[in-house]
Amino acid sequence: MSNHLTQGQKAELLHSYFTRYEPSSVVETGVWEGHGSCFQFKDKATVIAIEANDDSAERARQNGYHVITGDSGTILPGILDILEPPVMFWLDAHTVEWIDGHGSCPIIDELAAIKEWKHGARSIVLIDDMRMMDDAGWPGTETLLSLAGDTWNVENRDDILRLTPW
Repeated sequence: MSNHLTQGQKAELLHSYFTRYEPSSVVETGVWEGHGSCFQFKDKATVIAIEANDDSAERARQNGYHVITGDSGTILPGILDILEPPVMFWLDAHTVEWIDGHGSCPIIDELAAIKEWKHGARSIVLIDDMRMMDDAGWPGTETLLSLAGDTWNVENRDDILRLTPW
């Protein structure tokens, strides 16, 4: 794995995927501080954010986001069928030890739901913070790669796992 991108670089990366694949919907899990990277697409696509932290969710709403509050691993499966493909997913939901007192990550449930969704293989899935995946309480890089299987083209670079349609 190489560099960890800045927030601005992540926004540029997301923009490049958005431009290439032209998704009709964008789903962002985890909108820390209420300034998520996918807000830039609000005038071009349906943008849905899922945020577990009530304060972050409220700040995101004040910034114009459509936010569903709760555990993204539980909520995401229920919203997939209302989305029109292609969909771009920015999966960045996790607790942070220095903020929440523990670290955990719903990525396995999120990724499994997308993979099982009838349009999952046509979707773009970008998973942030890959450097953390092998820490205690996180699923592990190898687990994520095996779950992605042969569903997507897989690239793990710049702290982001990039799953794109074949």
